Amino acid sequence: MNICRLIRIICHQIKHLQAAVNHTTERSWRRTTSQELGPTTDKFKEALMEEPQVEVALSTKWEQLPTPRTVLQVSEQAAKVALAKLKGKYEKTRVTQTRMKLRNELQVFAPEEDGHVCHQVKRVHHSQMRYSSSCQPQRVRRH
Repeated sequence: MNICRLIRIICHQIKHLQAAVNHTTERSWRRTTSQELGPTTDKFKEALMEEPQVEVALSTKWEQLPTPRTVLQVSEQAAKVALAKLKGKYEKTRVTQTRMKLRNELQVFAPEEDGHVCHQVKRVHHSQMRYSSSCQPQRVRRH
């Protein structure tokens, strides 16, 4: 019986040692987990503290957005106006250059006829002006 009793005592001690080892292992795991989570919770707390600052910065940026948009719209309108002016100026310059080129070509081909043609055009113009003024109905005066 001594042997049986000793075996029971040894089994009971083994169970007790297993429980102690399990308990110690669990405590050690909790400590390492809390140590690992410690910096994470600190980072989380820092992020929570920074969140209102980020929200304020974001709302400020949203408030500032319309200003560059209006500046861009005004710049676009100014660019369109400037482009229209340049197109008009270019067209005038092109017409003037074409007219000068044609005059020069006319003088090259018929220099002696140029004066004669100009004189005839002026005469026709003046005769049309006289004709249009003489054909206008005159007002009748009533007493």
